[in-house]
Amino acid sequence: MPSCSRHEYLTAVSARVTWHIPAPTIDLSAGLVPKSSVSAPIVIKPDAPKTAKTVVHHLRARWATDINTKEYGNLVCGHVEQGETVILLKDDSAFVQVKTSSGQVGWAGSGAFEVAD
Repeated sequence: MPSCSRHEYLTAVSARVTWHIPAPTIDLSAGLVPKSSVSAPIVIKPDAPKTAKTVVHHLRARWATDINTKEYGNLVCGHVEQGETVILLKDDSAFVQVKTSSGQVGWAGSGAFEVAD
């Protein structure tokens, strides 16, 4: 047992240990890229606007339902009567965003509507 403290002993032992960590190797066989061969960034221009017709889908209410604002949760912003035809704006599987004949826009359960087109 050495006559010094454990800390001093470990410090002295670690000072005698040689750590061999290999240096990373760099493969220079590919050569360096000269600055003159670096090209300017490629700019992709958007295509000309398409002139395709926008398809409007109409839905018919299977039963009377409320339409809600998605931003504020279940805040009712309108009502659709049974048999009323609305315009489909977005389809999110379980919910649809519709616009009524009076101009009200809101979300409702997709099960409350059927395709009218």
